[in-house]
This record gives sequence, structure tokens and C-alpha cells, in this order.
Amino acid sequence: MLSHDELDRLVEQSGDGVIKKSLYCARCGYNLRLLPYRYNCPECGNRYYARALRRKGIFMEDRAYLPIAECLYATLSGTIGVGLLLVCDGQWSTMVDGMRLFIYCLVTASLVLSYINTRRVFRLFLEYKSRHRVIKHITVQRREEALHD
Repeated sequence: MLSHDELDRLVEQSGDGVIKKSLYCARCGYNLRLLPYRYNCPECGNRYYARALRRKGIFMEDRAYLPIAECLYATLSGTIGVGLLLVCDGQWSTMVDGMRLFIYCLVTASLVLSYINTRRVFRLFLEYKSRHRVIKHITVQRREEALHD
């Protein structure tokens, strides 16, 4: 049985290694039809691989979503850390050393989780904005293609 790389090489050698349907660059929305399966986008330089099993750098419409759950998770983990600090603020002198250490660890862990999730939310939001821009570009391209057909 041939591997994916061997199949790709055979297809490229046969001269039939071009994208036959409309697929779009994930970065700029450029229509990659009639370009090789593995190449760089001529519009923005994004490296893509358009084989069905390996799609990388290709726009996938079902993956554009607003990161609401991640926002809630980041907010919740930060609130837990700050809440623990506020609740335990007046009771530090009466706590046993082991309990103080445990509370410190919980607060630190929740604040670190909040920081990590906040960074992830920002990255996902930027990706979401980029995908919306690409969706608009693709919509315009599809309208133009429909007019020409």
C-alpha cells in the first residue's frame, strides 16, 4: 500500500496535481483553484496543503466561532483566585502554616490558569476576526464567480 507522500508524488508527476474545486487560503481568502496541492498562496505567501486528509493552511468554514466558553473559563478561574484572596485576607493570622500554603497554591494556580486562558482567548479572538475577514472576501469571490458562470 502506498503512503500519502508516495501518492502525492505520483499525482504531481502525472501532471494532475492541481486543485479542481474552489478552496480558499486561510489567511487572505484567495481562491486556490487550479494551483498545485502543496504550494504558497500567490496573494499572501501562506503555505498550504490542500489534500483532503491533510488540509493545512486552507480555510475551513466550520471552524469560525466566537470563543465565548474560553472567555467564561478565564473569567471564572481569575474570579476564584481573587475571591480566595479576599475571603482569606482577614484570617491569615489564625490559619495554620499548612493551610496558608494550600491557599497560596490554590490562588496561584487559579491566577496562572486565568492568565493562560486570557492569552488563549485573545489568540482565538484574533483568529475569529481574521476568519470573518476571509469569509467576507470569499463571499465576494463566490458572487463574482456566479456572475461569470
